[in-house]
Amino acid sequence: VFLLAKSAAMAEVIGNQIGGQNQMSAPPMVDMVRERKPIRLGDAKRYAQSIPEDQRGGFCGCFVVRCTYCPGIPFWCTCPCVCGGCLWYQWFMCACTADEPAAYSCTDMKGISYYLVKADVERGTLAWFSGMGLTDESTNSCSCEKIC
Repeated sequence: VFLLAKSAAMAEVIGNQIGGQNQMSAPPMVDMVRERKPIRLGDAKRYAQSIPEDQRGGFCGCFVVRCTYCPGIPFWCTCPCVCGGCLWYQWFMCACTADEPAAYSCTDMKGISYYLVKADVERGTLAWFSGMGLTDESTNSCSCEKIC
């Protein structure tokens, strides 16, 4: 709860500094990503919208997956691949280009939604959100740190 309040408070302060509307600027959210702290989906979407169009790709490569509840331990590696408008990951799973930039999303047959969004352009880190009824208040369940 504290992290959510901190994230919202940062968006409010920075949003007021850059013209209102609670916009999330890159540096505070990127710092949270680099510190492996949970971030909110709404903040990640706003950050992704601020990414220049020529830097919105980069979803292919090798990534280390880290859970937000135990960020010091790498859980596994993944090598997603973009083919057409789909992002293929974890062997037989795919997500389609989301309505927002620099993101992919899908909903499985059980109704669980998945959302993968670029959360740090410089390091290529992706934030992974999953759950029933994702909202902008949902926090990421893991992050994918690009290693090559």
